Amino acid sequence: ADSPMLIIDSEVSGSVEEGVKFVNKSPVITVTQGFTEDLKTSGQGKLNLGLKIPLQNIDAAQYKGLYLISNGSMAAESIPTLTNINGPLEFTESSLTAKNINASAFGAPVAINLSTGKDKTIHVIANGKINDASIKQVLASQGSENQSLINAANYLSGSTDWTGDITIQKPAVNISIQSNLVGISSRLPAPFSKAAGESLRLRVDKKQAPNSDTMTLTLGNKLAAKILRTGENGKLQLDRAAIQLNSVAANELKPVELSNSKGLQFTGNLEYLDADAWRNVLHEIAGKGSNETAFPLQKIDLKINVLDIFDKRINQLKITNNTDKDGMRASVQSREISGDLQWISQNNGKLIARLSNLTVPETTPNRTKTITNELKQPEQDYPALDIIADQFTYNKKNFGALELIAYPQNDNWNIEKLKLSKPDSVISAEGQWNSWVKNPNTYLNITWDIQNLGKTLNQVGYPDTVKGGEGTLKAQLHWKGSPHEFNAKGLNGDLQLDLKKGQFLKVQPGVGRLLGLLSLQSLPRRLTLDFRDLFSNGFAFDKISGTAKLSQGIMLSL
Repeated sequence: ADSPMLIIDSEVSGSVEEGVKFVNKSPVITVTQGFTEDLKTSGQGKLNLGLKIPLQNIDAAQYKGLYLISNGSMAAESIPTLTNINGPLEFTESSLTAKNINASAFGAPVAINLSTGKDKTIHVIANGKINDASIKQVLASQGSENQSLINAANYLSGSTDWTGDITIQKPAVNISIQSNLVGISSRLPAPFSKAAGESLRLRVDKKQAPNSDTMTLTLGNKLAAKILRTGENGKLQLDRAAIQLNSVAANELKPVELSNSKGLQFTGNLEYLDADAWRNVLHEIAGKGSNETAFPLQKIDLKINVLDIFDKRINQLKITNNTDKDGMRASVQSREISGDLQWISQNNGKLIARLSNLTVPETTPNRTKTITNELKQPEQDYPALDIIADQFTYNKKNFGALELIAYPQNDNWNIEKLKLSKPDSVISAEGQWNSWVKNPNTYLNITWDIQNLGKTLNQVGYPDTVKGGEGTLKAQLHWKGSPHEFNAKGLNGDLQLDLKKGQFLKVQPGVGRLLGLLSLQSLPRRLTLDFRDLFSNGFAFDKISGTAKLSQGIMLSL
């Protein structure tokens, strides 16, 4: 014949693994874009293959095939693992098509449709369902070497529908998964708590390249994130990430962009954040013996209208930071705290604060019981502190300027310097917070130098008690518990008081005048014919001194 043609019709049965090997060694590999090269497969398949081969031009060969898979499985790094695959796959020398292939993904049924474009790009559309157990499988597949992501799934329950769109054009693979999450409930604290019947749009897009991948995630208007991983020693490692949080209904999330610097960007606008609840959750997620390395924090820009942390409430908080080679610097503005903070990452860390205002926040009101209250409070590793505040307020009383230097040492926390300064008085203290993890006890040596006792008492909430007066109060105090757990009923220690040149204003008039007249200390005043205190409200004194002992909150004069 002038143009001899070889025509072959064949039927081949065998394992899917052998079928994939056949495809990889045939011209069909050009249609699959190398997608089948790294597949791990199992199951049985039957191939019906028709070939038309011009013997004088083998490159012009045409073929048409139908591959029927029975109870197959398929796994690769670029796609979710598929099991229980049943259905036909059709192909020619220029196309690849699959309609209504049934399989299981994430432990639930999934329907798959596949086609190729003119540029031989493979396009896969999938619809399925996912449950909480399957979410753990998905999180575990993200390349994490620890249990943190898997543990996070313990706070989710239920199941929901999802749709997936996968585009494969080797070496690039793009995956997009969407769901309204109806049927999934979340026990995570706000803003990520969720009822099963609530609709919350989730979209995850992942772009894979030979030596990197980029994932973009949006969760309604609550969260937007972008994460870049790059290859290092043959494994993908977290390189940079940007996370944007929101819980203000009127606000819309803006598209997040990655910076050029390695690390985490953290921005957001939250109406409320319970940091205590999140501390417990993160402690539980990290698990015991976690050896994760901290990811550098490259940028913070957060607004939180109400923040509950360490059982205290901070209002109208704004925090921004600047990167620093030794740690992090941040500017803080809130109703309670204003100034600059620096965090130095050494040992347990060191916090340096230079503040214009420091008001000890009020206790978190009406705290309701949540899942995090049932968790054991993690043991704290308190950092070293170096704090200066121009104005320090506690229990709505202004104590003037604050200086605090303290640091941990073995099982103790040393208070090297605690100083409260006002024009009329200075309180200085030093001591220890002993065995602060297992059996805390607080010891303080205090010296209170008073220039004007009357004004000092006015400013701490005892007005019109004393007029004038100056002196010193020294105390060696001890109580069980931490410094912030001060309780007068459990106070122990010694007091030494020396005061002079003052006048008590609130004394019974008759008794006060009689004492003033009989007191030997007032004799010099009487010799100068000074009887002013006898005609005014109160009892003048030239000197008061004494010592006392405290035992379980009861003071005994010595």
